[in-house]
Amino acid sequence: MIFVAALSESLRGVKVEKMLEDLDDDTFGDESLDELAAVVLNVTYAYDGGQELSPSSVQQNVPAWLVFAMFFVVVPLSNTLIKERQLGTLKRLKTIPVSPAVLILGKLFPYFVVMQLQVICMIAVGIFVVPMLGGDRLAMGSSYGALVLISFALSLAALGYAFVIAVVTKTTEQATMLGGAGNIILAALGGIMIPKFVMPLSMQKISEWSPMNWGLEGFLDVFLRNGDVGFVLPKVLMLGGLGICLIVIASLLMAKRSET
Repeated sequence: MIFVAALSESLRGVKVEKMLEDLDDDTFGDESLDELAAVVLNVTYAYDGGQELSPSSVQQNVPAWLVFAMFFVVVPLSNTLIKERQLGTLKRLKTIPVSPAVLILGKLFPYFVVMQLQVICMIAVGIFVVPMLGGDRLAMGSSYGALVLISFALSLAALGYAFVIAVVTKTTEQATMLGGAGNIILAALGGIMIPKFVMPLSMQKISEWSPMNWGLEGFLDVFLRNGDVGFVLPKVLMLGGLGICLIVIASLLMAKRSET
């Protein structure tokens, strides 16, 4: 059977070549193929969004999956806080003579440090590992200060999101399901799974409401558009403001729950 299939494939190839030769001689003339080869085709993309620059695969995927991974801090953070609440650890911590703000910062700061390590590791992969596998090297841009600001602001937004999930849910199963589903929705809308520049214009407008898109565009401002601190400052303020608002809301909800 394998021999018959190979023979049939060869015969089909011969037939196609013969048909092309007959088509060239009978229909177009001797110089037809040369004339057709000289035709210039104008190619346009259906959903370019009017952008002047489009990221390479490395410039798109490294920050995209970095943003996605940073928001999955919701799973360990929420599970830790829920278990402490169930075991009564939080009540015992409140007996320590420190302000509630210090307790909350003590819970969030280790995860903030882990997120910065994630950023360093992912960038290192894009710079050193991907070229070894045959891909392009990640272009870093020219402003490390802008990169640090985006990383800090995005971490703050992800921590605020995780903190809210941890407070409003009662079990680790609820937190994992709600946080994971929310991450997937934000990623799908925010240009993480599908690049924003290939989306229809209507979807591009919707993606601008996703904080994951703010973080991704902030990284692209640095990597792709060589943006400086002033260039990325609007996205830094959006992400940082969102993170602070969510942390404050979660803190108030946690305080109210502990009183009841």
